[in-house]
Amino acid sequence: MDLMTVIMAREGETAARNMCVDFIQRDWSEVPAGYCIIGDSRTFDTRVRVFDDAAQKWHTVRPTIAALIDTRSWYFAAYWITTEPVNTNTLINTLALYCAANGGQPPAVAYFDNGKDYCAQGFSTPLEVEGYQHSIFQELGIRLQNAT
Repeated sequence: MDLMTVIMAREGETAARNMCVDFIQRDWSEVPAGYCIIGDSRTFDTRVRVFDDAAQKWHTVRPTIAALIDTRSWYFAAYWITTEPVNTNTLINTLALYCAANGGQPPAVAYFDNGKDYCAQGFSTPLEVEGYQHSIFQELGIRLQNAT
């Protein structure tokens, strides 16, 4: 039986809706390794100390990881851990790490959510400069696929 049917029978319709309906299962087994990456970032559930030069004192922050995951293997192909808020520059650096680790070869497809940093103009979305559409993705030949 499929998972939704089992949950519906055991826990009811509300549980099935909450656990299954908005969750999309994807089969990545047909996708070649290195062809598509998933990008996401998450804040750690712990704190670390960092020194604040302006205040001349230590304070605690939650670090964040920005990661590019190979869809075929679910391997962390590249990641960047930072105590600063994740921004477009963090994602550019993570993509650079990915390309460096893969012999300069970018992925063909990047599967991102609709976060402002992932969709930033000049990064994955074209930015018009003097009549020319420019983005890092366009220059590297990466196709952006946004999650629904």
